Amino acid sequence: DPRVETGRVLYAEYCALCHGDNGEGYKADAANALANPQFLALASDSFLSSSIVKGRPGTPMSPWGTAYGGPLGDEEVAALVALMRSWQTSESIDTSQIAVAPGEAMRGQAVYNVYCSECHGDEGKGGEYQSISNPEFLAAVDDGYLKHSIVNGRSGTPMPGFGNQLTGQ
Repeated sequence: DPRVETGRVLYAEYCALCHGDNGEGYKADAANALANPQFLALASDSFLSSSIVKGRPGTPMSPWGTAYGGPLGDEEVAALVALMRSWQTSESIDTSQIAVAPGEAMRGQAVYNVYCSECHGDEGKGGEYQSISNPEFLAAVDDGYLKHSIVNGRSGTPMPGFGNQLTGQ
């Protein structure tokens, strides 16, 4: 696929500084591991595209899409997504099909304080690792994506799975 080769060139220029030469992550600004198999299985193409185009306001991840003042057009964004898909080693997961129990924010806050705030910050930002309260991130993922990430964690990263410690509620 020629898009993958175009993606490699663009990635080296725009992404590798923070996300690592091969998407291994955490080279600068706590940029996540884009080549992480669990991340790629959960992340839809629209999630990846939106993340590139819009960035993550309030974080070092700036918008790269031309509509947001960046240098990358739709074809270049598609080439970067094709490159990331070439790193994918496990089957994609349809997170919209993951059942999520209704929850209560007050109860969730107490659980968050115990299990999550140390790495993600008191309000989902300002921690050492990914900002999980970022509006662009939250608009791009569904509850199934969040549940799967919490239950299973991310291998190769400091994010453990909490499936054995937390109930569905």
